[in-house]
Amino acid sequence: MTYATSKLLSLEDFLSQYGDSPRYELIDGELRNVEPTGSHESSCPTREVD
Repeated sequence: MTYATSKLLSLEDFLSQYGDSPRYELIDGELRNVEPTGSHESSCPTREVD
């Protein structure tokens, strides 16, 4: 998902606002939400029941 911004983000702006969050990437100045690729990256771990 790409977020619409009024201007492109600089690396410094990105790091100061989102640097601690692994959910976002800066690609060509645009903020992008990173979706988990599998269950090992989900924020809510699942447990198998026998």
